Amino acid sequence: MRRAMHDLCQPVTALECGLFLGTMSRDGVQTPTAEELLATIQGALEQCERVTGQLRLIQEHLKD
Repeated sequence: MRRAMHDLCQPVTALECGLFLGTMSRDGVQTPTAEELLATIQGALEQCERVTGQLRLIQEHLKD
């Protein structure tokens, strides 16, 4: 269970950091462009898939 929690925390942390960084433009001054925001959303969706996968593994483990 400890391993599963660790594996779950990694994508959650990546999701949080990615979304935070996605609120900034590459130069750190202006607002992000539409392309930068789209890249942030795509990265967030990938991390959400990882979270969902880990949660399914935990659910399966708890069924046993």
